[in-house]
Amino acid sequence: MTTNLSEENILKLLDEAARTDPNIKIIITIKQALEYIDTTIENNHGQLKTTIYHKSAWEPNILSYESDHLRHVHASNIYTMLVRAARICSTVEDFDMEQLSAEMILLVNGYPPKFIQHHLKDFFVTHDAVRVTEYNKIIYLNVGGELISTTYGTLTYVPNTKLSFFNSWPRDNRGHIFLDLPPDLFKYFLHQLRRWSIRGDRLANAVFEPPSWKVKDEFNEMIIALVAPVQCTKYRRVDDFTRREGSGAGRSCDTNETAGWTRFVDQAGTTIINHIPESGLRLCGGGSPGWLFGVYPSILYSTTIGTMCYVSPAGTPCARIAAQAVRVTHCGAYFVFDMPVAPECPLRACSIDQPMPF
Repeated sequence: MTTNLSEENILKLLDEAARTDPNIKIIITIKQALEYIDTTIENNHGQLKTTIYHKSAWEPNILSYESDHLRHVHASNIYTMLVRAARICSTVEDFDMEQLSAEMILLVNGYPPKFIQHHLKDFFVTHDAVRVTEYNKIIYLNVGGELISTTYGTLTYVPNTKLSFFNSWPRDNRGHIFLDLPPDLFKYFLHQLRRWSIRGDRLANAVFEPPSWKVKDEFNEMIIALVAPVQCTKYRRVDDFTRREGSGAGRSCDTNETAGWTRFVDQAGTTIINHIPESGLRLCGGGSPGWLFGVYPSILYSTTIGTMCYVSPAGTPCARIAAQAVRVTHCGAYFVFDMPVAPECPLRACSIDQPMPF
């Protein structure tokens, strides 16, 4: 067991446990750290720290690169070693040490350096992660003709946005990333990002504030362009009035042509209904109406995952065979929905005009 209780309280609990059954004998050993299977668990001033435990008889022998196995088998060794380190090590420093140890083991067993580096990079890219040293890398930006410098960590503090994929942005003739934005507003925005990054603020509490009300609209437009998730600017607009709840029956359904990030506008309303349709079975231009079972996101630029339920011909509110996951993103003044493909026709999601926030 691991605990922050005092030694006196621990002994009292173990003594009570030992007296519950005369056939049970408890040998008590109390120390700051212990080894369990392949993990070392340490009580570090009241906080548990975990690292990989290497037995004294351990030897750096793994599947040799010269073996006749297919290359993906050798690649899986690298992946497994990194996943193990990521899951067990509670600090980045310990993970870095295990990564270095893994690289040495691979080299000893004949793995070519290029092969190792390729699959190390692939691991970090696959899991949307970078080495710690990358976070401190200086990035130079040409913002409206003014050269501004920051770090990789600050620039990518808000994940999965246009700004976090800055390498895809155009560059000037000196190789600097070019942003056609007002320098003063961008520096104010960058200052807020830097403060959050240094303090480690949770993004759920992050709200970008303009420097003054006079430039509020311009500042907010810049924020949407830089920080809003990609789906908040790249989506399909749907204004089909036949989708609205109560619009009547039809043969339309949600197909590949209507799948993907979608925003409902104008006659189609603004959102997918999040209640069981009450006006009968044949609604919304289809034969079986769809509704969202789940919670809409309440935090700006956040995404929730719900279930797209379809009312079955027998009247079941959420037929299991047809239910599918659907993502919803809060884009400020509107929601966007990652519409799934209906498993069959004529299943179709119903929309409604509903103001934000709920």
